Amino acid sequence: GMGGDSGGIGLFGSPLHSPTAACWATRPTSTGWTQQPAGTWSGLSPEAKYQKAMYVPMLGDRLDRAVLHAQRAAALLRELRVSDTLLERWRDNLRLWISAAVLKPLMALARENEAAIKHTAAHPQPAAAVPTQAGFGGGLGGGLFSAVPKPAGALGGFGGGGLFGVPQPAAVSGATVACVPMSPEQWVASNQAHPLVHQLRKLERFWRLPSAASDGSQNAASVKQRVKELAHGHCVACYRWNSGGTSGGARNLNLGGALWDGTLPTDAEVIMHVFRTFFDCVLVPPPPGVDGRPPKAAAAQPAAALGLGGGLFGPRPVAGGLGGGLFGGLGGWGAPAQPATSLSVPAVEERKNENFWVGAEEMVSFSARHFCPPGQPASEQARSSVVVVQQRALPGESVGSTRGQGVHYDLLAMHVPWAVRAGDNNAWDVLVLLAFYCEKTGGTLGRTRLGEELHTAFRSALVPEPAVGLDLEDASRYRSFLSILHPWSEQLEVVQVDSVNAALKTNA
Repeated sequence: GMGGDSGGIGLFGSPLHSPTAACWATRPTSTGWTQQPAGTWSGLSPEAKYQKAMYVPMLGDRLDRAVLHAQRAAALLRELRVSDTLLERWRDNLRLWISAAVLKPLMALARENEAAIKHTAAHPQPAAAVPTQAGFGGGLGGGLFSAVPKPAGALGGFGGGGLFGVPQPAAVSGATVACVPMSPEQWVASNQAHPLVHQLRKLERFWRLPSAASDGSQNAASVKQRVKELAHGHCVACYRWNSGGTSGGARNLNLGGALWDGTLPTDAEVIMHVFRTFFDCVLVPPPPGVDGRPPKAAAAQPAAALGLGGGLFGPRPVAGGLGGGLFGGLGGWGAPAQPATSLSVPAVEERKNENFWVGAEEMVSFSARHFCPPGQPASEQARSSVVVVQQRALPGESVGSTRGQGVHYDLLAMHVPWAVRAGDNNAWDVLVLLAFYCEKTGGTLGRTRLGEELHTAFRSALVPEPAVGLDLEDASRYRSFLSILHPWSEQLEVVQVDSVNAALKTNA
């Protein structure tokens, strides 16, 4: 039998004495099976009666990082008392709001700017010549009894510009005086101080993603085209979170769409970039040199050096030479020098809308304090009370993995991570939770009240003329950002962010 009194292992002894153990008590040799001493297991000391087996988990038993992240995201929604049905309703409201209040007004301004630049470049307005830095010959001979002296450095002598001769055009830095049609690109390059060019630079920020590939101009054109496609309709219906454009292989002939590839940003990145650039425009900017805003450069002062006769009984020229400014210029004979009028650049005292003249590089109120790009340490992520954090990889994937093309965002609320479910709705959900956090902490972001309409502030930042009144033809653009949190309930009213964060820390 299996057991006996001659040193065998009994069947009904200790739980360690099992039929399996009896089999382990023998081992094969070259001549056959040999019996081991009782209580001796191969590879173990004679005193060893029991050793706990090491558990090797199977792949399916492991708690994957993606699963853990999903569990934390679900726990957050439970603490916030936000059901999946309510979250979906708010998400739909957000898509409607972004389409009406951000994408459509943005593309309307882009079309108006492009059309105005093309028209101005093709139909330049005549400009009065401006007397500029004339040397001795340019002032005495080149402009004697003529309307305008020759440009700086001209050695005209008597007759150089013609005694009682035809006026010579003045060289105006940064302005186009000659009435010569030119391409929009040439006109923009020659008129950097023009309001239309200043508006163009601000609009270009919406098309330039910091994470885009090296070919910035091509990517900017692709992003602009994609924003145009996303603005089509009323709910951003063509949104693809982990790709963009028409990645399926067919071009969108109606909208002129281009094929998307991995070098271009995904729709999630485009929506997030447009959203934060929009809030860079509407949030009250910090003082110069604070929170990422560049220090304010000293304004360039025009040269005040006057030559002989400069400014006598006449307007002061910019560093006039001999005769420059005498009764408005010797030869101008009492006709005051007039500034160029082709640019229509408003003087400082005429700029009634100061928000428009804030530089594009200074509009960083949201990007500098409430958005963190990927790869930043924890100390950099906690830059304000609430921060949208872009992760370097999807939950459960390693950095540089090619399994997923999409990006992932989480929220950092009072320095506590709020996990947001990954996938096609991640970018929308993190913005919904941002609105929820702002609603629970006073309804403001910075010094801007998010319960009020933001369209007026948006136009004030991008249009030179101050906005007057409301355009009620499309009232949807005047909906506030916090209006996406509808419906609301008493159950949500009692939620406290501090209590939510304490629960998340306890269950972490």
